[in-house]
Amino acid sequence: KINETDTVLIHAAGSGVGTAATQLCRIAGATVIATAGSDEKLEKAKELGASFCFNRKEGAWEEKVLEVTNGKGATVILDCIGYPYVPQNLQAIARDGRWILYGLMGGVKEEKEFQVNLRTILMKRVQLLASTLRARSIEYKADLVTKFITHTSERLKSGENMIIYKIITIVLF
Repeated sequence: KINETDTVLIHAAGSGVGTAATQLCRIAGATVIATAGSDEKLEKAKELGASFCFNRKEGAWEEKVLEVTNGKGATVILDCIGYPYVPQNLQAIARDGRWILYGLMGGVKEEKEFQVNLRTILMKRVQLLASTLRARSIEYKADLVTKFITHTSERLKSGENMIIYKIITIVLF
């Protein structure tokens, strides 16, 4: 659940999930912070509702997240990158933050080489949620799409620059 008190950090904001998440977070009233690898993608994220945009190729985005949140950090992180962003995410996440890992675009690291600072996770009381749709059944995915449409279609119709509604309309109707 995302609401107006949340600050959501969306990695790969130029991706399909990233553009959808930006719009949905805006509808929920959350503040969106977007990261991407090009200024063009960040400009699109801004058009779709991101309040702050940081190019991952231009340095320490995690410090910029802390700066724009007055040192608090993001209350929610939507992360499709994974391993390479672990230290930065731990720095950028707020106390009691939710870190949602839904992809591994940054690659997979062998267990013996991968170290996470569990102390930081404990001290910040971070909730790490991991999920993927790839391994889910067709029935589960169909139910998810139906619920999504039921809960969002009216809000999406009324939004400006809302490309999600246009896509849903083309695909389903």
